[in-house]
Amino acid sequence: MVEIILQGLESIDFVALALAVLVFVSIQVIWYKALSKHWALALGQPSRRIPLTAFALGGALAAVGLLHVGVLINPEMTGYDQTIAKLGIFVLIMGLTHSLLSAMNYAYEGHGVRLWLLNELPILMGLVVYAVIHSQRYIATLEPGMQTVFVFPLAKLLGKVPWLALVIAFIFHQALGALWYSKRMFGQIWMQEMGITPEHTQRSFGKALALGMTFSALAFLLLTVFFAFTVHGWIGGMLVGPPIAMLHATLVGMHCVYEGRSLKAWFIKAVYPGISIAAFALLFGLMR
Repeated sequence: MVEIILQGLESIDFVALALAVLVFVSIQVIWYKALSKHWALALGQPSRRIPLTAFALGGALAAVGLLHVGVLINPEMTGYDQTIAKLGIFVLIMGLTHSLLSAMNYAYEGHGVRLWLLNELPILMGLVVYAVIHSQRYIATLEPGMQTVFVFPLAKLLGKVPWLALVIAFIFHQALGALWYSKRMFGQIWMQEMGITPEHTQRSFGKALALGMTFSALAFLLLTVFFAFTVHGWIGGMLVGPPIAMLHATLVGMHCVYEGRSLKAWFIKAVYPGISIAAFALLFGLMR
């Protein structure tokens, strides 16, 4: 397994990665500078402004996340379809999965769609740029007709998906969340860190839970499509799950830096979905 990971690192196009990080950070700076007032109001901190040091730290976290993406989109790691990986489609699926899991967090915290869009759109734009940069070196090698038209063999692949693994993983995710945010674990600390009162929690619990479960279900369906291409056996699950979890954790960390959150808040918000993603990938591989 170590040899496969090292092979994945050696196959990364670091020039493309460096360019993608530069563009990613530039988008973040321009976006938040232009919409700082709207973002601060959506966050509930009207006087909040993001210092350049926060952008620098956020850029470092983004670089770590994109490095994990670079390892993951190496087709030789698990033997999946290279054309799909080369077109950068996996990058977009990972970005959408992160955004849906972030929407789950925003729902639990009582934030609206406005903050979610302000935080997630620049990330998705940056990942689109990475997907384009990554795919350009391969486009010319595709067969005639494949450069403009590409159809996923989803029907064939989804017919072989262990759907029971999806159900079990989703139930595990919800059960872990209930335990994770309970008073016995991190519930009280999370409320203190996010400035949430017990009254607010009781008043909006039903709506937040329904929205959180909906966004989680959509994220897990996207992961199912991703795993259908990438996970073959338990080793494949162990190789694929952690990089996706790390991408999510680094991007959540970037938002925590921008919002002035502590390491505690970052840990609570990032580790819970990360455990669920890694467990789902491993279970998917075992049951496939």
